[in-house]
Amino acid sequence: MKADAGTEAAVIKTMNRMVDSYKVRDMEALVACFAPDSDVVMYGTGADEKRVGLEEIRFQAQRDWDQTDSILMVFNETSVSAAGPVAWVASDGGFQIRAGGQEFTAPARLSLVLEERNGDWLVVHAHFSVPPLARRKATRSPHSALPAVGRPGVNCAGSAAAQLLTPVSARIRIWREEGKGPRRWRGPRRGDSAR
Repeated sequence: MKADAGTEAAVIKTMNRMVDSYKVRDMEALVACFAPDSDVVMYGTGADEKRVGLEEIRFQAQRDWDQTDSILMVFNETSVSAAGPVAWVASDGGFQIRAGGQEFTAPARLSLVLEERNGDWLVVHAHFSVPPLARRKATRSPHSALPAVGRPGVNCAGSAAAQLLTPVSARIRIWREEGKGPRRWRGPRRGDSAR
């Protein structure tokens, strides 16, 4: 059921705090958006990015930040529903990423489940995903020769998991070596591994 205006505003406020703290790399503010439960869970876009508990969520955020110069989550078309002290969010948007001097945008989706505790809405479940390669239209910065994750028009069916598992730094190295972008995805190189 659609959340009432007050609940929607409070949930969006938590979501905005999460986005803002991620952008400025404020770990304590980011973690404060999540419930302090041992079973709080966050799924990232990578095949290895299932994080359970606050320490693993910290690890994921730090790994993201270590692999990028800047990273910004932008979400719009957000739907907030609620029943009692539980709310859920579905949102489309993307990541604006700068790494290794290159800029690119990757489309993304976000699903959140939040619980109201002592007047605050806290994330108990977060799931970031990338729309299927066949259906999405990735974009790139007009200032960049770096292709967006998934490169539109490229037939790379079956390789999405390999692509998303490869650390950002390795993807950037591969893209640089291949000029403006590979014609097809070649998968992770020997010695590259997700950290």
